[in-house]
Amino acid sequence: MTFHLKSLRVWQKAFLRIVILVLVFSMGLTSIGLCSESFEEFIIGYSSEDALQEFLEENNLERAGGVGKLGLVYVRSESLSAMSFLMDSAESYQGVLFVEPDYQITLEPLSNIPLKVVGVDSVFPDDPFWSDDPLTGLGQWNMRKIGADDAWELVASEGIVIVSVIDTGVFYPHRDLSSRYMGGGYDWVNGDDDPIDDNGHGSWVAGVISAERGNGYGVTGISSARIIAEKVLNQYGQGSISDVVSAIIHSADLGADVLSLSLGTYHHSTSLELAVNYAYDNGCVLVASAGNDKVTRSRYPAAYSNVLAVSATFGEPERLSWYSNYGPWVDLCAPGGQDYDGNHLPDIGEYWVLSCSDSVDGYMYGTGTSASAPHVSGVAALLKGVNPLLTNEGIIDILRESAEDLGDPGWDQYYGDGRVDAFDALELGMMRSVGGDARLIGSDLSSRRSHSLLLAVTLPMLVLQIILYFHMRNKMRLKRT
Repeated sequence: MTFHLKSLRVWQKAFLRIVILVLVFSMGLTSIGLCSESFEEFIIGYSSEDALQEFLEENNLERAGGVGKLGLVYVRSESLSAMSFLMDSAESYQGVLFVEPDYQITLEPLSNIPLKVVGVDSVFPDDPFWSDDPLTGLGQWNMRKIGADDAWELVASEGIVIVSVIDTGVFYPHRDLSSRYMGGGYDWVNGDDDPIDDNGHGSWVAGVISAERGNGYGVTGISSARIIAEKVLNQYGQGSISDVVSAIIHSADLGADVLSLSLGTYHHSTSLELAVNYAYDNGCVLVASAGNDKVTRSRYPAAYSNVLAVSATFGEPERLSWYSNYGPWVDLCAPGGQDYDGNHLPDIGEYWVLSCSDSVDGYMYGTGTSASAPHVSGVAALLKGVNPLLTNEGIIDILRESAEDLGDPGWDQYYGDGRVDAFDALELGMMRSVGGDARLIGSDLSSRRSHSLLLAVTLPMLVLQIILYFHMRNKMRLKRT
């Protein structure tokens, strides 16, 4: 995979300066092996603290972290031979369940290339790149494809929804992200509480989910969700399974409603699956990219049963992106784009996804299943925002039932249940709402899930909502016909 990063000035309205960056990459992260040429880091699963301590002492090992509530400890070994020995010897310790390598994932480096200065106009919403852009001319075609603009007209307001972006961090000073960002995330790479993006990928993902809408600037995201950042990949796009595990647990404990993971590995990890199941059991919707290698091989965490695996689509008529993975483990598909000529440059008429970058007013073009996953995450957040009573299971059911069927009728290995549709999902979600006005009591993020939900419902309000719903549904149906 090759990256190209471009910058450009764009004047719109009162000659507002916008710097656009072009990120050209295969957005689904690809596993490249283990932590290094020798397996220096690994993860131990245990059910007995005494057995674990005996195992560590007899093998002269020291803890390097872990997740106690899942029975996981992170350890370093000196060589591949030590790793092999430990994996074999663990079987003789009752209470030591497994020893596995701490697999890593990576992104390719970026390059800077200058772009020309052009102007951009917009119709609706007033974010300038909604309807047009200087390189492809298609603007945010991906948002229009999933019916995001139609869905917004059904939404009077959104409740507080939290999406955790588990990636390279988020550049929270960005003009389209600063109002959406909230603290609480963590930088697992550098071991501090400032998960700022120094790569661009995480900000690009966050922008698809929740870039500020209607501010007359840049792009718009699908939802108005609050974003927390869990930085598990460094500036070169390299990270480890152990950091992803820690980030998933941390996000669930913070009370995140949706976890978006545009990353993966072809190595099954028991530790990663345990973390996924923990988050799911705590009410999280987990979404992950299917990968960009055009293979059916299971890719994790996407292939786990409690994660929505998302493949990529593009074009008119809509079809599977040439690079997208597929297989019996794929659940849904969403816009990922396509570089038609393979020259790694956005050209007129090509389907690239435009979103935020890691500078205050920077934007990126990209293609890949890393684009697809945040579309599903954004629609999931939109659903939760309009109907706070929906469980993660309820949201997943709605996403599947409302998806636009592509390919063979029903589920298939290329498109899953179909391409996510924001309007149809929201319509179905509102039909399942009890109506009324919901608000969360308390503002402490760490204990958010323990707070009670106060639902104030009055008969006039319920009648008004029903009338408004059917009025807007008919209006949108006519608009889409």
